Amino acid sequence: MKSDKELLKAEEEIKRLLSEIEHALGHGLIILVYNPLESGGEIIPGDSDKIFSFLYGLNIQQAVVIIDGPGGNFNEGIHISNIFRNKLSTYKTVVPLICGSSLCFTVLKSDMLILLKGGIITQIDPCFEYNGKILRAIQHLKDNDPVIKDKAREILRYAEEQILKLIGEKPSLFKHKKHDFGSIEHENIVEGLMNRKEHCDEVESIAFQYIPFKVHFNDDKNLASLSKELIKAIQNYLIDTKRRFCLGCNYETEVFDGITKSTRKGKLLFSP
Repeated sequence: MKSDKELLKAEEEIKRLLSEIEHALGHGLIILVYNPLESGGEIIPGDSDKIFSFLYGLNIQQAVVIIDGPGGNFNEGIHISNIFRNKLSTYKTVVPLICGSSLCFTVLKSDMLILLKGGIITQIDPCFEYNGKILRAIQHLKDNDPVIKDKAREILRYAEEQILKLIGEKPSLFKHKKHDFGSIEHENIVEGLMNRKEHCDEVESIAFQYIPFKVHFNDDKNLASLSKELIKAIQNYLIDTKRRFCLGCNYETEVFDGITKSTRKGKLLFSP
């Protein structure tokens, strides 16, 4: 267990890295990083409420959002993506390490994805709960238990519907409008994002070359190194304090003479 002094020092280092990365990107910077150990590092119901309160407490409309986490509860992941999209007029997402499953919806609703060297976007892999266990839908489409099989197929259909719905939304990561795609392209997009036929336990990257996304592949080694250093610093803090996720921003809303202004002081939220 680290002392309060050590934790305070770690927070200051996180804020320093936030400021340095924002200087490199030239935008207001927001981070969302999940603990890789605590509760599997997954999104759970209630996370969107905390994220809503944090984001709507910021006087910011445009941002770059650094995301890291394996995903988790499917509906909650969609709620989180809606909060980012509704709060921010424009935002880009940055993936230095990994963005998984339901967390991918926040990326898909962004205006642009900046994929750093070594960054991975996983397949959208919806899960459901059955008898206290979390099951991956794609692995149970032919389950011997008819209840499990039906639940798996239901959540998979829902995930497909959400992806197809997203294609028609603007703004989003898709380059074209929905009517520009035919049924074959729709099927290819769903297949590319969910990788249903070749599903395995290993992380799979989305085949960007087959899906018309607005993606910038950034080869800046210094930016990639700084971003990974930031995520590791946050993850270590979360592990040390047994917190689930961190939301951070290099802006802090303050009121001067009745006028709300944003200052670069750094603001962090560590969720229990």
